[in-house]
Amino acid sequence: MASAPHKIARFWQELKRRKVIQVIIVYATAAFVIIELVDIITEPLRLPEWTLAFILVLLCAGFIIAVILSWIYDVTAEV
Repeated sequence: MASAPHKIARFWQELKRRKVIQVIIVYATAAFVIIELVDIITEPLRLPEWTLAFILVLLCAGFIIAVILSWIYDVTAEV
């Protein structure tokens, strides 16, 4: 059981190496801005009430896809 913290630390380092953490931060920031914009424009444009919920579901699905793709495609500056 003593090796569990070591495995977690290695996993965290691998997430940082593959830049998954950066993708999460950028995606969360962009999603927050999108949610706020949709919330602001829903009433003036007379969009349906389910619009915000729909956008939220799309952003959650996109988040999962973005994290998976950032893990799979380890983009580094190798030439």
